[in-house]
Amino acid sequence: MIGRLSSVVFDCRDPHGLARFYSELLGLPVTRVDGDWVDIGDGRSRMSFQDAPDHRPKVLALGATRLPSNEPGFRVYADPAGHPFCLEEG
Repeated sequence: MIGRLSSVVFDCRDPHGLARFYSELLGLPVTRVDGDWVDIGDGRSRMSFQDAPDHRPKVLALGATRLPSNEPGFRVYADPAGHPFCLEEG
């Protein structure tokens, strides 16, 4: 193995809320809060969430496909390999 992914940073409008979501979903503790920056992780890998009030998802330009859904408050997409994922409408 050449390397290992150790950190991913998400731009978002609510870094505390999104960090809390992923913390609970993945069972990872919040390890750092610095204003509008929040880290969660296990000591080997980390997910960070930073405030980006003007953030607009650009998943279609990156190759995602919009999927039909009746889920209120979310848009459902498939990544280029076909894996579904949701983004909260903002």
